[in-house]
Amino acid sequence: MSTVDRGTRSNPASLELMPRESAGGYREIADLGIELIQESARTGAGLHPLVAAAAGDLVRLMNCYYTNLIEGIDTRPISIERAMQTNYAPDTEQRNLQIEARAHVEVQQLIDHGELDGIGLGEELVRRLHREFFRRMPEEMRWVVDKETGDRAEILPGEWRTRDVKVGQGSDPGISGHIPIVSDMVPSFMRRFAEVYDGKSVSASTAAIAAAASHHRLVWIHPFIDGNGRVARLYSHAFLRRWRLGSELWSVSRGLARSIEGYKTHLRRADAPPQKMTDGRGTLSEGNLVDWCRYFLETALDQARFMARLLDTESLSRRFRLFLENENLQPSRPRGSVMAGSMLSGSMSLASEPIDRRTIRLIDHALLHGEVPRAIVPDLLGLTERQARRLVLPLENRKIFWSSGRHAPYRLQFPIAECELLFPRLFAPAEMALTATPSGDAAEEPVPASSSGPSI
Repeated sequence: MSTVDRGTRSNPASLELMPRESAGGYREIADLGIELIQESARTGAGLHPLVAAAAGDLVRLMNCYYTNLIEGIDTRPISIERAMQTNYAPDTEQRNLQIEARAHVEVQQLIDHGELDGIGLGEELVRRLHREFFRRMPEEMRWVVDKETGDRAEILPGEWRTRDVKVGQGSDPGISGHIPIVSDMVPSFMRRFAEVYDGKSVSASTAAIAAAASHHRLVWIHPFIDGNGRVARLYSHAFLRRWRLGSELWSVSRGLARSIEGYKTHLRRADAPPQKMTDGRGTLSEGNLVDWCRYFLETALDQARFMARLLDTESLSRRFRLFLENENLQPSRPRGSVMAGSMLSGSMSLASEPIDRRTIRLIDHALLHGEVPRAIVPDLLGLTERQARRLVLPLENRKIFWSSGRHAPYRLQFPIAECELLFPRLFAPAEMALTATPSGDAAEEPVPASSSGPSI
């Protein structure tokens, strides 16, 4: 680290947190922000609130899966779903990973349900996210080991780090590893962070750029001894939602995880100092910050568009119809939308009871009205009460329909085991997500699997 670098790293005011409007490429990222506002508003716009809530439950599991992939952890979606049902694996290591996954889902739920809205978007929120996540973690997962010295350090939930750290180098030989600011400077840099992102510097017209820039700046400051990446992604989700740029119906983490090395390379490039006299006035390159913002906003826009297409009510109804056709195409094969051994399946034995295609009338009613009163089920199906009950039972067994009590109306939910057909490509296989180039998800209409089997 150079003498100049040491000097600027000791001065929080030298860290520029927003690119100037005069910066090259600023107009482009501002336009991307406008597009994101429009696309996010379109995502799930036609869904009944109860159906949107069910979709939000699924998206939180998805977000957890992808943020785990970024951390190098391949927790199967079905394991995350089971963790939310307190159905843990007997193996201690697998159980701990499930508890970790549940912690992430619960913290995002706090964000999505507005329970953290009373906290500003500054250091208090950053600390709260870290605290909420790590206080849910098992004791053995609240320690980190220094790879060079072998020393163990306790992760204190919500507490700034009190030791210096080093972030490793990626596969790009032209980009060095990151050495964050010394621990003594973390509080003052986080106050600077709050002054800008939780202050009057951000407006409706600049919020999207601030969401992108704050993600990098938080990772660069690296305020905690561990958990900085997870907290940064949760913070970005909270920031986007607070400014009505995002919602519980889509997640930027899916796009970041589908090109993990690209994500990390863009982060490292934004760590670089100014490349010339006109490249900003602070510690880091303004041009590289603009490039990072462009990458982040393009990724967010792609994911918002992808989910807007998946959650279009007509498209969802159409996929339910194809799902039911698939149920009755091959009576000899195991029923269900997932094949045995799929990453979304929980075991080799799947429910064998098919769902009758006539139940589409109930599903369509639930999509339109949010729920199906039990009293109208026989009339919707044109059957006796006993016959109707027999047709509904597989929907309940497969957890597509649920109710809060014996006489309560039926509501839709979206179990992981049925997602390959109902939400194609929502969960990419781990090997695909770990090696994929930017997804371009929004370019294609999701197409459910044919009778030949599921595809993602």
